Amino acid sequence: MGLDETDPGAGPVTVRRGVPVGAERRAAELYWDAFGRKLGPALNPPGKAVLFIAAHLNADRAVCAISGGRLVGLAGYQLGGRALTGGSASAVLRTYGYVRGLYRLPLLALFERRPAPGQLVMDGIAVDPDARGRGSEACSSRKWQPSRPSSTAGRSDWT
Repeated sequence: MGLDETDPGAGPVTVRRGVPVGAERRAAELYWDAFGRKLGPALNPPGKAVLFIAAHLNADRAVCAISGGRLVGLAGYQLGGRALTGGSASAVLRTYGYVRGLYRLPLLALFERRPAPGQLVMDGIAVDPDARGRGSEACSSRKWQPSRPSSTAGRSDWT
């Protein structure tokens, strides 16, 4: 059974760090569903945007919810100069072409955030519509608690 083959409402929710191998496209689809209206002017058409996002995910910069073997939600974060979503200017130009890619670069630059050293910044939360309203209940029933960032300046347990 693959990560995209079951009903998102089936079974308990498991929370894990990182996008599971093989679920990058699903993560990109969830991210696009959540942020496509905002990112559309810079990354449309949707099919190309999802492929671009999937190809440039930093899988270790997400906390994911899995239900019934399927990725049903993710929370991306930015820490240590890396965020959930990436992609260089040259990657944009390779994907969209020079003429169609060039105007996208300043639009994408508007989304850049530079956190202070050691600061954790949320990069976005995306949840499958059929799985909404179940996450906190599942997490609290398992007494799941996220790791806390270290209090030592310049270090973090999240890296």
